[in-house]
Amino acid sequence: MAPMPAEPMAVRAALGRVTVGYGKVLILSASALYIFDNIVPQLFGAEAVAGYKLVFFYCIAAAVYTFYLYMNFAGYMDIVIGIARLAGLELPENFNKPFASRGMIEFWSRWHMTLSNWSKQYSFIPIMRALMTRWPSKAAAPVIGIFTYFVVFMILGAWHGSTPIFVVYGFVLGLGVSLNKLWQVVLSAKLGHKSFRALSANPIYTYTARGLTIGYFAIALTAFWLDLGDVIELTGRIHVTGWILALIVLSVGWAVAAMGLDLLSKLFARPMAWDTAPAGLAFGAMAAILYTCVTAQTILNKGAGFVYAAF
Repeated sequence: MAPMPAEPMAVRAALGRVTVGYGKVLILSASALYIFDNIVPQLFGAEAVAGYKLVFFYCIAAAVYTFYLYMNFAGYMDIVIGIARLAGLELPENFNKPFASRGMIEFWSRWHMTLSNWSKQYSFIPIMRALMTRWPSKAAAPVIGIFTYFVVFMILGAWHGSTPIFVVYGFVLGLGVSLNKLWQVVLSAKLGHKSFRALSANPIYTYTARGLTIGYFAIALTAFWLDLGDVIELTGRIHVTGWILALIVLSVGWAVAAMGLDLLSKLFARPMAWDTAPAGLAFGAMAAILYTCVTAQTILNKGAGFVYAAF
């Protein structure tokens, strides 16, 4: 039986997604990596800065690395999913606007969703079920849930690498998700579910939560670009107060950026849809993106390797 002919609009949409993926990797990700590589030397060695300036430069490095990681990873997923669709295959999505998350639990339902879903199915649910069978108390369920989240994210940290820094990474992730769950449990108990939902919809609460979520995640990602010795050295220079200040700066920075991006999205029309736009406009936009990719690579001279291949 001969294969069904491809729908022209579906082919154009798939090509558009592949093109956007290359744009994320070769323009946005490469630009962020260029900035990152020029900031990190100022954290250590002969060029190192000190005091509040060190915290400020660390915050820039952490924010830029987070952007780089997302654009690289999401860009490659766009390329893979787009090519698969050209071959008639439908692969699962791996990202769903993670930077709109209002908590670490929500964040991990939007970031690296294939890994999160696998962990839920094969780690969280079995552990939760085993513990609830051993202690079948309704009152104990929230505590067991908090503990299970911590264990699962410790496992996820070790999954990323076997070096000591990834134990720290797992601990930081587990702590963040567990505290998020604890916050939900305590606030729901005090306010009631209806009042808690109303609070969660409040714009001030929403942007504060979004900022804190991404700020915390950016600090956790330090494990991806510093080893444990570097983290210990950095901690000795900025102290615990420096880490707290970094979390505040990163959180406020993202909250403000999120407000700006949301405002822009309301002021301007939705992005062009590859399959409904005029053919000339769609293919012209693809050509412009690819030309910019070549230009960016020529100027920046930064490789486009898949960053997650190292973890």
